[in-house]
Amino acid sequence: MLWMIGLTVAALAVTTMIHYEVIVGISDRFGRNGHRMRRILPVALSVLVATHLLEIGAYAGAFWLARDVLRIGLLNGSGPIGFAEIFYFAAETYTSLGYGDIIPVGDIRLLASIEPVDGLLLLAWSGALLYEAVHATRPLARGAAEAEDAGEQPRAAPADAPLPAAQEARQAAPDLPFPADVLEPARPRRRASLVN
Repeated sequence: MLWMIGLTVAALAVTTMIHYEVIVGISDRFGRNGHRMRRILPVALSVLVATHLLEIGAYAGAFWLARDVLRIGLLNGSGPIGFAEIFYFAAETYTSLGYGDIIPVGDIRLLASIEPVDGLLLLAWSGALLYEAVHATRPLARGAAEAEDAGEQPRAAPADAPLPAAQEARQAAPDLPFPADVLEPARPRRRASLVN
């Protein structure tokens, strides 16, 4: 069982490090300019899909290692289980699909139980990056950044606009510590006016 715990932790660490490096790489290379992200979105999506396939391959390798080298578990199916079937099992487990046509037996069940948690978190992380990329291409979200890049000041909120609740509370009781600004939703950005 100790071998299986070590193998599971190693698979989690490897897949998380791979995913982190890819996410940071995509963000650093393309995330600085929101308008560029729209053009490279298909490339970013392809890189993320390839990354998930690599991570599924890492789990398939861990299943193969546990079954064929360490001999601490089996994968039972209706026919012979080669590496292609192990990769298929790792893919359906990573996505938590779980058809049930290949069944883990023995200590290998630990890896099969942890992999879907990791897979769902990594898929959600990719989804968050793609959401941010699409959100960054919207004109309303880019307005202040574009104005800043053009050397202009973004248009400020009108003077009679209501203060956020945290500021009102601080003005009402200025001597009390008040962490409400952490909980307050951000005021929506306004599109910068290029014409005065």
